[in-house]
Amino acid sequence: NQNPPPIGVNLVFFDAEDLGSSGVNESYCHGSRYFAKNLPFSSPNEAINLDMVGDKELTLPIERYSYQYHPELVRDLWDRAKELGLDAFIRELDYAIYDDHVPLNKIAGIPSIDIIDFDYPNDELVQ
Repeated sequence: NQNPPPIGVNLVFFDAEDLGSSGVNESYCHGSRYFAKNLPFSSPNEAINLDMVGDKELTLPIERYSYQYHPELVRDLWDRAKELGLDAFIRELDYAIYDDHVPLNKIAGIPSIDIIDFDYPNDELVQ
């Protein structure tokens, strides 16, 4: 490749996110918890978790743990989205959610954020 990208990108797909007891965060996110404890490659500088981003009426406020864990990346991404005219990115703090980015932060020490649509309808099929 004559023009290699300036950074590497790894795509990781997690399973068993919602298994466990409601309100018991340590029983959630089995796949990302396992991954964080057994990194198959050197620890990345940062991570972005995408969750429920296929909604045709997408709204992406800032998830609170994300802002706590990696405010610089949150600001950079939401600024860039604004520059690109991506109106789905709402520059407002919303819920804190225990999602796959939390084990990456807490267990593996990887600064991570969650891009998530909190208003994703359960009965809507995206076509």
